[in-house]
Amino acid sequence: MIALGNDRVRLTVDPDRGASVLRFEALMGAGAVPVLAPADPPGDGPAEAAMFLMAPFANRARGNRLRHGNHVIPVQPNTDEPLALHGIAWQRTWTVAAQSSDRLRLRLDPADRDPMRLRMTFDIALTATGAAFGLTLETTGDGVLPVGLGFHPFFPRLPETTVAFAAQHLWPEGEGHLPRGREPVPGGEDYRAPRRLPEAWRNQCYSGWSGRADIDQPSLGYTLRMEARGLGALMLFATPDMPRFALEPQSHVSGETATGPDGLRSLAPGASVSGAMALDVSQAAGPG
Repeated sequence: MIALGNDRVRLTVDPDRGASVLRFEALMGAGAVPVLAPADPPGDGPAEAAMFLMAPFANRARGNRLRHGNHVIPVQPNTDEPLALHGIAWQRTWTVAAQSSDRLRLRLDPADRDPMRLRMTFDIALTATGAAFGLTLETTGDGVLPVGLGFHPFFPRLPETTVAFAAQHLWPEGEGHLPRGREPVPGGEDYRAPRRLPEAWRNQCYSGWSGRADIDQPSLGYTLRMEARGLGALMLFATPDMPRFALEPQSHVSGETATGPDGLRSLAPGASVSGAMALDVSQAAGPG
């Protein structure tokens, strides 16, 4: 495990667990408070971490295929679910390329067994108010590849937690945890004004996302702003029995694993694509 820190935040990463972030805390007057939330009780897998990476696709691969035109790349289920989930980045061992007290670069080179020749780079930089994360995919083979990427952070869910973000479309969950299509955002699922999370299962994607989300945590004494670049979709995952929830910035809609406006991107030989996410903490009045 690798620990990064400054006088405002501290963060722990495990390259051996898919470069997962195990802990991210803000240092405030009352001590350290969680910005990201690992599973409780804790587990050893990346899905139990506070954040993991999604690449070369995010969430579920429809039909266990990635497609670019007539070119189809089959992908194998990698959990106990029938569809491949979140790509390979979160289940591989990464290597350290550069490290300081408040910065880290990790790298994942393609394995011989990989059907997609991609080199991945994960950058973390702590700031005075939080942390900046960057993920880059670069082709190392000869063919055009359909690719996607994203971040899967979990946040503390408390009774007073509110969420706000703007998006143009909703993709409600259908059979097999895949979206059943695109529709205008209905009032009950609209987060343009801050609102608490619903007391029911949610596993749905928003497209046309503005790239910004605000999470107010009065019980923890702060407001968190998420800002993303190169990631136009936002996945919301929340269940009433889980003390954390996920807002996942990603480059494509869940299940849209063919190249297209809402789907994967075509990456030419030697080309690269990147996505970035910043998490900034503002101290607020209240407990903590």
